[in-house]
Amino acid sequence: MSTPPGRRAALSGWGRTSVTVGDLRVPLTVDDVRSAVLDAGPRGVAGRG
Repeated sequence: MSTPPGRRAALSGWGRTSVTVGDLRVPLTVDDVRSAVLDAGPRGVAGRG
């Protein structure tokens, strides 16, 4: 089962680093988190919140 793709958004907030674009997902269950990590691709995942 895959989590929905989320939405494309400009991400900031890491000090003075440049803004980057990423896909935001809001997992509701542990299985959603697992799917998001497994579907992340070569750029990986940055968990926040």
